[in-house]
Amino acid sequence: MSKRVQFYATSSDILSVLALVEEKCQVQYIQTGNNDHPRVSRYLRGAEIPEIGIADHGTGSVCRAFLVLLAETTLNVETIRGSDGRTRYSISQLLNEDSVVVRPSGMWRSSILLCGEVATLSGSDHALLLMKHFRGAIRKRFKCYGIQWIGPEAMTLWASGARLTIADQSPPEYNLDYHRMVVSDENK
Repeated sequence: MSKRVQFYATSSDILSVLALVEEKCQVQYIQTGNNDHPRVSRYLRGAEIPEIGIADHGTGSVCRAFLVLLAETTLNVETIRGSDGRTRYSISQLLNEDSVVVRPSGMWRSSILLCGEVATLSGSDHALLLMKHFRGAIRKRFKCYGIQWIGPEAMTLWASGARLTIADQSPPEYNLDYHRMVVSDENK
């Protein structure tokens, strides 16, 4: 079973996937990263996440990400003492093996849709169950081209000329080619 699924999704597309996962099990979404304080940004529904599907960076793999855990799973936060003596709090999958990471990425500027992903490093039962639910929801809502899954709204944007790519600064040959992938597929 694959532990990573890449996709292109608008806000509406990713919210439809999260809603299907939430129908299967109660989850919590916690924004990953390092903080100066121990407070966490925790959401019980994807619809609560501000600006989900709106990229906060021009490279999809650097956009904000969310640890997804079953609702009853305790979050482990790593405390790190920096060389400057400051204490930092790190939220990552390293101490949370029963999780997956969702990086929605999404719209960047007005006509670029960046690649997102759901993935796990873990082989724990809970992580694999979450991956199964995410994979099933993506398969139900999105269409696959090669190894990329594309949401319905993303498909409409792509057909109308939006750029689907991994990063704003990537050369054009890294874009998904609509005519090569879709038009040739329809003519088969």
